Amino acid sequence: MPMTMDPNAKFEVALKGDEAMDAEVRPRFHCRFLSCRQWREIAGAIDELDGAAGGAEVLDRVIEQLERCVAGWRNVTDPQTGEPMAFSADRLADVLTMAEAQELIQRTLEGRPDGTDLKNSPSPAA
Repeated sequence: MPMTMDPNAKFEVALKGDEAMDAEVRPRFHCRFLSCRQWREIAGAIDELDGAAGGAEVLDRVIEQLERCVAGWRNVTDPQTGEPMAFSADRLADVLTMAEAQELIQRTLEGRPDGTDLKNSPSPAA
């Protein structure tokens, strides 16, 4: 079965800024594998950002695309309470900086798990 057809097939992405954290507590984003059509649509939307009116429009478009790709997270905690946050796609804008959102969308388009996670990848090439 193609990974894009399996609702349970996801890969994890850790942001580069979190690489120094212990693996057990490092925040991870669970991303869906994209079909060619989905990849093209998302990449096209990102390419159109050059013509965006301003920073708010760019941020809205990036978050909108992330909401299509990110299916969950782990080790994401509320900065006020330190308690784990339940995943909700509409909370991505609350937990990511603009630079982190751009990194996450790029890593999702690459469609590859973190190098440390290759042994757990559903991909036969891993």
